[in-house]
Amino acid sequence: MKSLFPLRLFSLLGVGYFTLHILSIFKHMMWIYITYEILFVGYILAGSLSKPFLKQSALLHIGLTFLYIYELFIVRRLPFFNSLSALVLYPAIHYLIGLGVVSLRKSFSMK
Repeated sequence: MKSLFPLRLFSLLGVGYFTLHILSIFKHMMWIYITYEILFVGYILAGSLSKPFLKQSALLHIGLTFLYIYELFIVRRLPFFNSLSALVLYPAIHYLIGLGVVSLRKSFSMK
């Protein structure tokens, strides 16, 4: 577990981002959304060149996806074809953004 979540800045930003993201599912406040987006950007920039970042990011975003599925479809009984069901894709989109930043930073660092 220490290799997946080393005590570094990007891990602390990732845990803060994950915590606020979970809170945003249950409490809808603008400051929470803005704060977790800022933490997400810091998380990507701080961790995009470290090795455990992609595994850690995948684990956090898979956890968020399952929480979204549980909250939207089981607790709130939202129909699958409702427009709000697209929120389930939100963590996957964040993961793909992080993956893109990692790819860009690696390609520029190799030159």
